[in-house]
Amino acid sequence: MILQCAALDASELEAILDGHADATVFHSSAGLQFVAASQRAEPVMAVVKLDGRPCGYFVGAVVRRFGVRILGSPLPGWVTP
Repeated sequence: MILQCAALDASELEAILDGHADATVFHSSAGLQFVAASQRAEPVMAVVKLDGRPCGYFVGAVVRRFGVRILGSPLPGWVTP
């Protein structure tokens, strides 16, 4: 299994999320923009691949706390479930 960072624009992300019943507003581009602004975070989108084919997606953000970069999806205090 491989996790590959993806540079997706808002319309591509929304199209992917529309096909997944478990996606929430917090996975959307608006949700990522909210976390980026409120937590000074860097949004991260990645494609999970198995045998070279996409089998899932990861949406999260990187924050810096006490000089350490932390990837979360979500982290406590982000006011997201």
